[in-house]
Amino acid sequence: MNRLKGFQPSEFPLGQSLFWWDGDNNNKANAQSTWDWLARDWDDAKRNRMYNKLAQYKDQSCRPSWTAVFMIFNMVDKEHGMVNPFFGCPTAAEIMASGGGQPDNAELERWKQRLELGKTPGVNLIPCLYCGDDADTLKNTAFINYFTPLAVQFIAPYSKAICICSEPPKNINKAGQELITNLCKTTLAFIGRLDIPVVTHLQGTQIQTDLPANADAVLYQFKDNPWQAHGRSVEDVKSEGAWALANCPVPLGFFELGVYCESQRVREQTRALASLPGCGMLPGPT
Repeated sequence: MNRLKGFQPSEFPLGQSLFWWDGDNNNKANAQSTWDWLARDWDDAKRNRMYNKLAQYKDQSCRPSWTAVFMIFNMVDKEHGMVNPFFGCPTAAEIMASGGGQPDNAELERWKQRLELGKTPGVNLIPCLYCGDDADTLKNTAFINYFTPLAVQFIAPYSKAICICSEPPKNINKAGQELITNLCKTTLAFIGRLDIPVVTHLQGTQIQTDLPANADAVLYQFKDNPWQAHGRSVEDVKSEGAWALANCPVPLGFFELGVYCESQRVREQTRALASLPGCGMLPGPT
């Protein structure tokens, strides 16, 4: 993302794909994302399939690195994609009512084993603290103040950057984003890791209306539904990418474009974005 701290110039544009396919592209159920990498309903076999697929994407894009962005706390759906490091998977409200909750040490040990991947040359891990759809968590300021410093200290040794939240404007305003960003930066300063950028995730014109003043960079989501991106023209996507680079006041990485990332059209869109001056991150394989 525009030569941010922690990355080498040879890594740009960063190879990255939020979406990946766990089987036939004709079956929507096979569409996956890196958001769920630490989810309790993912087994290690599925994680290995994700690694293999991202490595294929990296090779096809001819980039020396791949990047994965994933959730640290997500209680939107307790049956799918739940990410929670507390014993019994309590909600934010339950954690605070119990005086801080009880860490699930077995789950945290599993996290550590997986996060070690972030120390591998060519692998960039960007944990995302919160899910923008998780209103109950995001509106619990006491929990945000409590959990954010703990999470940042835990994940910092493995992280190339930290994302505060996926699509935060869904449930928090700029002030809410600035609170989380400040908590992250204060904690990073305390542990001597101010080299780690703190970023947010915004879509389209949100980079003009919802960007927190203290964000180091933006993970950019293209304006249309990612399930429909393959229906857009290459020139339209390239034009939006050029607009985003020109209008974002902080470094910006192309992050979320199309679920059908393996399709010819979305690959063409990604190659067109890679040709733009200042492109720092690709939204999928080329």
